[in-house]
Amino acid sequence: MGITIINNTDMIKKGFKTAIKKALTEAGGKAENKAKHLVPVDRGILRANITFQVDIKNDKVQMGVLKTTKDGKFLKYAPYVEFGTGLQAESGKGANIPGQKPQPYLRPALKEVQKEMPEILAKHLKGLGK
Repeated sequence: MGITIINNTDMIKKGFKTAIKKALTEAGGKAENKAKHLVPVDRGILRANITFQVDIKNDKVQMGVLKTTKDGKFLKYAPYVEFGTGLQAESGKGANIPGQKPQPYLRPALKEVQKEMPEILAKHLKGLGK
């Protein structure tokens, strides 16, 4: 009668990677929805192009205006909405024109979801290794 040692390291690693990807996907989806709710809307093009991508290799979520419009152009005005322009730019370093006030939508959405991240992660890691 001997002792058998079973190495489940690979199974645990795979389960952990899957749980992390699910948690990041949930967090990204929540942040995207919150940003779409917060963004000012004129014609809705900016709101329609807010999205996220999960980069599982680096365990992160990229969020923003990552898509292009139908004609393949990036929405160059997205940062101007977030940070403002001219004399009203958040940095205080805008051009000497009246400009537009900042209307943050991405950062507040990310900040809100960041607070939820421990619960989201715990939910997806629960039961790992059983």
